[in-house]
Amino acid sequence: MVSDKLKAKLNELLNGEMEAHHIYTQAAARSSANAFEGATKFLLGHAKEELSHMLKFFGFLDDLGAEISLHRPVGHRLG
Repeated sequence: MVSDKLKAKLNELLNGEMEAHHIYTQAAARSSANAFEGATKFLLGHAKEELSHMLKFFGFLDDLGAEISLHRPVGHRLG
């Protein structure tokens, strides 16, 4: 059995990774709109990495049978 404190922390980490994915994706969209191809590729690479981290936390929580609590990413508007 996993403690509620640990489940809460794992959900917090999952949401942090999702937030980072969201921020990198937004930055990539802005970069793409300005035709910064190299920066866009770089940012999308980081977005994918953060998403993979989030999915690892998701899978771990799911394997534990713990409730997964996803929060809406905070609105970060770039430029």
